[in-house]
Amino acid sequence: MDTEPFRDPIAARRIYQALPESRRKKADQYKNPEDRLRALASGALLLKLCDEENLPASMEDLTENPYGKPYFALHQDICFSLSHSGTKVLLAASDRAIGCDIEVIRERLNIMTIASRYYSPEEYQMLQAEADPDAYRRLFYRLWTLRESFVKETGLGLYLPLRSFCIRIDPANAITVHLTETPEAHFAAYVSENVSFFEYEVDEQYRCSCCISQEDGPMKKPELIPVQV
Repeated sequence: MDTEPFRDPIAARRIYQALPESRRKKADQYKNPEDRLRALASGALLLKLCDEENLPASMEDLTENPYGKPYFALHQDICFSLSHSGTKVLLAASDRAIGCDIEVIRERLNIMTIASRYYSPEEYQMLQAEADPDAYRRLFYRLWTLRESFVKETGLGLYLPLRSFCIRIDPANAITVHLTETPEAHFAAYVSENVSFFEYEVDEQYRCSCCISQEDGPMKKPELIPVQV
């Protein structure tokens, strides 16, 4: 969903009034207007998910795990993940553990410093092999969204050390994740290499990835559906 339509006060008020109190409070806490727009769009996507899955729009059982990932306590067979960047908001849903990430490609970001600090040595070497600056930047964001989708799939978010795993992309463009460190005992149940990655074309200014558990077997690529206000 694009956040631009919510710049219309009427559209913003209509969605705000439809949201449960918990999501209204989340929108109200943002002072930055852009953050508020993304909060409204996130709420709108959650309302759509509730409608399609016959869940109450009140979202009374919407809560968070100990690491901040939201879930429906009474409907844990409906898994979802939210992400936003720029003017785009994404919600991914499945009947198994799922994570998603969308990022706007920023030209001024110091990607070399970030990659050297947070990416695995293997990923950093992959980046250094790209001589073309534009290709380097796009690969950086590709790895970023794949990595973020994985940590969200685990349910641990940034509690999972960012250098404890590595994204690999083979010559045939197959994507896998490999643990470079044994997870701490209390994290072990959350982390598995048995996942599938999917990538989507939103527009040329964004990268978008999704990670889904394969514990119950492989699955087809989920459809990316634009949602209008």
